[in-house]
This record gives sequence, C-alpha cells and structure tokens, in this order.
Amino acid sequence: MRFLQSVVLDFTSWAAITHKGLDLISKSLKRLACLQKLDLNLAYCREAQTDLGLQCLSQNLKQFKALQTIKLNFSDSSENVKITDQGIKSFSENIIGLESLQSINLSFAYCVAITELGLQDLSQMLKSCKSLQKISLNFGNCKGITDLGAQYICESFAANLQIIHLWFFNCQEISDIGLQSIIEGLSRLTCLFRVTLDLYDCPKITRSKANEARNALENIVALQNFEIKIPQQRIKF
Repeated sequence: MRFLQSVVLDFTSWAAITHKGLDLISKSLKRLACLQKLDLNLAYCREAQTDLGLQCLSQNLKQFKALQTIKLNFSDSSENVKITDQGIKSFSENIIGLESLQSINLSFAYCVAITELGLQDLSQMLKSCKSLQKISLNFGNCKGITDLGAQYICESFAANLQIIHLWFFNCQEISDIGLQSIIEGLSRLTCLFRVTLDLYDCPKITRSKANEARNALENIVALQNFEIKIPQQRIKF
C-alpha cells in the first residue's frame, strides 16, 4: 500500500461527505510515500465544498516529494459552493514550492465568492512550482473575478509551460484588458503547444480583441493547436 503511486477518487454528488471526510483522506494519504498522482472529484459535494474542506484535503500535500499531478474538482452549477479566497489561500500555502509538480488541474467553477485576491495567492503558488508543464484552471462563472485576477494568473506562467487551459466563462468583469494580459502571458512562452481559452459570456470582451488574441497565438512557433471561445464566436486553430 505504501508504494501506491496513483490515487483517483470520484465522490461526485456524495451529499454525506464533509470536511471531516476530507481530513481522513488527507491523513490516510500520508502513508503513501511514493504518491505521484492525486485525482479527486468532489463536484456537487456541497458539504465538502468549503474553505475548511479545501484546507483539510491539502494540509499534507507538501510532504509528497514525488507528487507530479494534482487534479481537484470542486465545481457545482448551483452557485452554493462556500469556497472563498481564504480557501484558495490555504490550499496555495499548503503546496507552495512543490518542486516535483508537473501538472495541476483545478476546477472551481461556480465558486462565486472567489475574487482576484484568491487568484493572487494561487499565482504565487504556481510561480513557486518550477517543474510545472501543464496548467488547467476552471473559474467559470466566478463572477467576482476581474481583469486583475486574470493578470495575476498570467504573471505566474513559467517559460517551460507546454499546455494551458483556462476557463473564465461568464466572468462578466473580465474585459479586453484582462484578455490583453492573457495574450501577453501566453506570447512569451516558447514551449507552449496547446491552449484552450474559454471566455464565453464575458460581454466586455470585443470581437476585435479576440481576433488580436488569435493572431498573437498564431505567432507562437511551437503552438500546435488552440481554441478561444468568446461571446460572439469560437476560434479554432
């Protein structure tokens, strides 16, 4: 058991699981000295989708020196998720500086209490994980996120990133200014070969700025494919 390298758990819609259950999972994981992949789906687990739940789950992750992949889904389409900036801060502090981490996939869609303050803390964590090659972040329908939040995330992009997926659909305060920050962040990545950017239902983003984003991505030499979704159109390459 202690040599187990991958843990994948799907608790989708388990109404009974709370932060106490996540605490038990975290403590059980401590015995897995060789853990390389952690994949937990907690979508629609509303009693676990709290700041305390996120803190309990992540409290021991920094001890896993071989951990390469983290995938966590705390999404819920009801907007009843109780995760706030404080939960993002606790999570970020618990894994900051994890040198082995190569891929991180976080879904906080419909966590409406998350703002640019949470993304600032997340950005600092991403900067500290020097081996990251893939970032997938879903903050769709997080209506408190603004252009500044998008800027914070893009400032965290390290030169060796190869794959980036960003979902900001229905983040109605993200405008052309935020998209410009994203363009600038992506354009300086020389190893990037795949991008997904979902800004659907972001009414402050114009067609002209979306076309500018497409042109900028086409000029990234290593890029093999990308997709941009904005209110008026979907652009694929």
